[in-house]
Amino acid sequence: MGEFLRLMIKTLKDSTHEVSDDFLQESRLLRKGTALLLARSAKKHGDTAETFFNNAQRTFANKSDQNLEDQMKTLLKGFKEICDGLISLRKQNGANTGIATVSVLLNEKTDKQISLLLKKRR
Repeated sequence: MGEFLRLMIKTLKDSTHEVSDDFLQESRLLRKGTALLLARSAKKHGDTAETFFNNAQRTFANKSDQNLEDQMKTLLKGFKEICDGLISLRKQNGANTGIATVSVLLNEKTDKQISLLLKKRR
């Protein structure tokens, strides 16, 4: 059993150090796909924030024919729209941060793989 376990560990270590052009290509596709998904999410949240802010702007439009109670209700509705817009901006920032993080992490991994590939070809 001990010999089998050592062989499995050695095989696992060997397979994690194997680098090929196909593997590098898959890493590039993974990086691009992940960035595209996060960018789509960032755009969606940005568009949502813009919608909320436009709604707030329309809500705050001068409505001089309202009584004081209706004006207060209008202000509260507008502030809610602004808060929803700010939450969407936060989500957009999170998606943008995700793009940067994934890019850095996958670039680091790809750099190591390229280095290993170059060492093997020498």
